[in-house]
Amino acid sequence: MKNKHPIIPLLAFCVLGANIGIAAEPVFSLVASAGDPPILEEKGTWGGVVEWVLEEGPSPGFVESPGGGYLQFADDSRAAITLKDSAALLEGMPEEFTVAAWINPKAGYPSMEVISSGADSGPDGGFRIRVINDQIVVRAGGESAPSYAESPVGSVPRGSWTHVAAVVDRNNVTLYLNGRQVDAAPWAAAPVPPRLLHPVETYARGGFGLTIGNYGGRKDAYPFIGDLAGVRIYEGAFGLSAVEQLADQRPE
Repeated sequence: MKNKHPIIPLLAFCVLGANIGIAAEPVFSLVASAGDPPILEEKGTWGGVVEWVLEEGPSPGFVESPGGGYLQFADDSRAAITLKDSAALLEGMPEEFTVAAWINPKAGYPSMEVISSGADSGPDGGFRIRVINDQIVVRAGGESAPSYAESPVGSVPRGSWTHVAAVVDRNNVTLYLNGRQVDAAPWAAAPVPPRLLHPVETYARGGFGLTIGNYGGRKDAYPFIGDLAGVRIYEGAFGLSAVEQLADQRPE
């Protein structure tokens, strides 16, 4: 079914909140344009520098579309997008936040990293969204007390767009697909709620604070293969109606 709303650019510069009635503007909004590899620029209140890490394999591409275009990670790509100096931005990231993205993962790759931040070890840990087979798995927290929210088996088709939103508040990690809540996991007991960034990650992750795509930009990790659009991070824990609005615009 065609969306009744006009399509807006998902990877071109825009303020999503202003277009679909969401009061909050994203603190991070990925911007990309044509180049080899595509030109990256972060828009939002965080500041910082977004850059490619190209370990091996073909460079990602930028696909023009009526919606403004999207990033395409080819087979055997080990590319990642990182936000430099993100550990220094810890002070600006709240304990409650919402992460959203459009993904179109390619078949034949069982595990893919969508976005990650922080180390897996330590008392608080970080935050990760991963495609595992045909499910989305959100992990929040470190090895001492992680919380997991998972979508149902078969909920992430390969070869078509899926909107993913993960909401972290002081009580739960809630996962939405295409504007519908599919899981909520109580936040496990730990010294602090999960945060996108934490002080030990620069050491534990070799300097990669916030990574989109290949986990930490490493050769032996879980690269994202397929199409990716509209990666955004918002302050605050969005409710259902706000998530529905985020999912109301498709990249196609």
